[in-house]
Amino acid sequence: MVKEYRTRTRLVYDVLCTIEAEGEAHTNRILLIANLSHARLQGLLDELQAKTWIQAAPDMERKAWRITDEGRKVRASLAGVLDLMDDFGLRL
Repeated sequence: MVKEYRTRTRLVYDVLCTIEAEGEAHTNRILLIANLSHARLQGLLDELQAKTWIQAAPDMERKAWRITDEGRKVRASLAGVLDLMDDFGLRL
């Protein structure tokens, strides 16, 4: 049986959805829900922060992440693309 892997776009979508659902998500919580390795998640978080789609929550003892308004727009756009692809029987 062939294992199906998630695309990078799907990983970004999963991380953005997790952070949005949690409000302020700590790294461990994102790891658990998005099912990623720590190294892969750190790379994604750095990239998403550089694109200003997420930001570090201020005044936290442990680092937590929040989604920005721009990140919400990107997540909504990705959700639309996923729905469209599902309609045509394609995977992202």
